Amino acid sequence: MTACVTTDGLGRSTGTEAEHKSYYGTWTIMKVVLKNGEIKDLTNGPIDYVHIRKSEIAEEISGYGIKNYNYIETDNTLIVMAGNRVSTWKIIENTKNTMEIETPAGRYILSR
Repeated sequence: MTACVTTDGLGRSTGTEAEHKSYYGTWTIMKVVLKNGEIKDLTNGPIDYVHIRKSEIAEEISGYGIKNYNYIETDNTLIVMAGNRVSTWKIIENTKNTMEIETPAGRYILSR
């Protein structure tokens, strides 16, 4: 991974460096734990995905198509904007190959 940093000549960053978060990329939805505790195991059906980019999330869900949302991130919380609705996606756990995100639909259990 490479990054470009611009300084003001005194070694201070001007804030234009490229930024890459460990949660960026394509994730496979393995399970969804619903608010009532029910677990939806998605490993035996068509593959569903969450794609996280710098300012956009795309959910690719079988039977529903692809839905794109803009977001902003603060302290491992993604503030997601869908039309005039705002919701919170909280990153609970994030490793190189697994992630759990609490969403309004339930907790997504994801893998790379």
